[in-house]
Amino acid sequence: MKNTLFLVITALLPFVLKAQIPNLIWEQNYGGTQNDRLYDGMATQDGGYLLSGSSISNDVDVSGNHGGDDYWIVKTDAAGNLEWQKSLGGSIDDVALGMNNDIDGNYIISGYATSGDGDVSGNYGLGDFWIVKLDTFGNIMFQNHFGGAKVDHSHHIEPIPGGGYITAGNSRSNTIDVTGNYGNYDYWVVRLDTAGNIVWQKNMGGTASDIAYPILPTADGKFIMNGYTQSNNNDVSGNHGIGDYWAVKLNGSGNIIWKKCLGGTGDDVGKDMAIADDGNYVFAGYTNSNDGDVSGNHGASDFWIIKTDTAGNILWQKTYGGTNNELLYSLKKTTDGGFLAAGSSQSIDGDVTTNYGSADAWVIKIDADGNLEWQKTFGGSDAEEARSAFLASDGGFMLAAFTESIDFDVTSTNGAYDFWLTKFALDEEICDNGIDDDANNLIDDGCVTLSVTPGNDTIVCKGTIVSLCANPAIFTTYQWYKNGVIISGATSSCYNTTKTGAYSLQAILSSTTYFSDTVNVTVVNKPNATVTVLSDLDLCPTGTAPLRANNGTGFSWQWYKDGSLISGATSRNYISTTTGNYKVKVSNSTGCFKISPEVTVFTTCRESDMTASENNFSITPNPNIGAFIISLNNIQTKEDITIQIMDITGKVIFETIEKASQNINLHFNNKDLPAGNYFVRAVSENAVMVRKVIVGN
Repeated sequence: MKNTLFLVITALLPFVLKAQIPNLIWEQNYGGTQNDRLYDGMATQDGGYLLSGSSISNDVDVSGNHGGDDYWIVKTDAAGNLEWQKSLGGSIDDVALGMNNDIDGNYIISGYATSGDGDVSGNYGLGDFWIVKLDTFGNIMFQNHFGGAKVDHSHHIEPIPGGGYITAGNSRSNTIDVTGNYGNYDYWVVRLDTAGNIVWQKNMGGTASDIAYPILPTADGKFIMNGYTQSNNNDVSGNHGIGDYWAVKLNGSGNIIWKKCLGGTGDDVGKDMAIADDGNYVFAGYTNSNDGDVSGNHGASDFWIIKTDTAGNILWQKTYGGTNNELLYSLKKTTDGGFLAAGSSQSIDGDVTTNYGSADAWVIKIDADGNLEWQKTFGGSDAEEARSAFLASDGGFMLAAFTESIDFDVTSTNGAYDFWLTKFALDEEICDNGIDDDANNLIDDGCVTLSVTPGNDTIVCKGTIVSLCANPAIFTTYQWYKNGVIISGATSSCYNTTKTGAYSLQAILSSTTYFSDTVNVTVVNKPNATVTVLSDLDLCPTGTAPLRANNGTGFSWQWYKDGSLISGATSRNYISTTTGNYKVKVSNSTGCFKISPEVTVFTTCRESDMTASENNFSITPNPNIGAFIISLNNIQTKEDITIQIMDITGKVIFETIEKASQNINLHFNNKDLPAGNYFVRAVSENAVMVRKVIVGN
């Protein structure tokens, strides 16, 4: 039963409760009696694995060698059983250095060929980029070579969204396909179409040695590279010493957007990189510096991992290793936002806990901020070198390496160096990282995830009780904290509060203490709610009782009459035209509210006169667009009648005095009148009559 457990209030956060060292589940070597060197490994879409490198063997697992080193491609199932192998090349040396799953499910391989026969369609000089596309059975779909009269090596290839490929490496040529060489090795970048033909090529560097390793498409349609430079002129500036990581951002046409030298006064070799979940860049390799951009070196060469923003500015950097040499060759992003880094180690101190002799394969897992989560050494008494670490298709982790040992972790050999594939896993699950750490085909199984309701920061109105509860309530002891201070007596699984503060929980289960994250409770005061009578609560003689609510930042209002909501009455001001009990609900921006005391609107006018008059008072049409007729019929008065039109605030916008007549029809026409609610008031000596008129657009 797993006992890794998290306590989370605001979010479910991955958290390693104790350091874990992975255990080897199985290992398998592949090769012949001669040297077989692995340079890359990856999971395939069918759940198996693909390994690539070079082989000069032609026996045991290897067949079809053309002479010298060939590309050797090995396909296995999920258990490491050999499904097929292919030797690709010609009569001289051909070495596969990088590969990738293609967008269509097939495989794309890059490296170099010095041959010009066999599977290789030609050669321009001492070694060309050689790009080979294979189907899922290892059959060649296309192959092509690029370069000039000197040495040209491709180290990495990536499919490009939308089709085609981008490949990068180094070139000493300045002829045929290559232009612009500055001297010695330069970065050479080649954009290919879907058939493997050159779209464009770019050479960049200085007069010393510059070697590109990975190149990755970025989310903005551009490219980012990592590699190694010894130059400090032409395209390269800011070199700190012997050699630096050289990070280069290119636009979609291969032109440099920015470039950065990263390192110290020693030798800093960039070998791989990844794009972080937040879109920033993580560069990896090894360093023997301990100054400049580098700090924390343990001695000799260390793994060195740097995170930069998208402009190349360093966000953090970390070194990993011991007092001897650690050389990093691979960096892969994991589903939890962290990274697996792999290479070789000769240490048995610092971050490294085991060494079997000579150089061993060494893999580390770091989180998104570069913190070391776990590390593991694999190997025997002779040399091992890991070239790729990645998540296994069926849970756990994979390490692709080459080995010449036959003891400790390595149980068999075919002779000399062999390809070596290992599967390993943790004893216990690390919860909420989305990884099957213990390789039992279940993700985050056995983890107890504790949450608190409410599950996020909470804003409440004054007087509201907030109940914070541990869920599930499986712990034996609870202690709640407010602002980091113990709350006396708060030792239950739930805690009720009406106060603002930052609340957290400490819980104990089986003698293990767990601490929660913090939930912030903010208590907001309710606004005041008052009604001001602007003139008189008596409708007689004006026919209206203007009311006004109190004001404040972010306030909103709703008026009520006799306990019922008045539809549309959501302004600060309200003009009452009928008797009744009025109140207003005042709310602030957080939704907290109060309801005012009631005010009573009444009339001292004679009810019979008012009623009789109201029945003969009309507005047509209503609603309207600012043009309407005011009609008064069967008027029982000999006095003049004052007719007014008021807006909702009580402001008179029109007034006229009409001579007494049994019937009055007044035409009002103002189509510029703003849309809204208005009141028409007719006043005589024995009645006040009011009608609401609605003006639209």
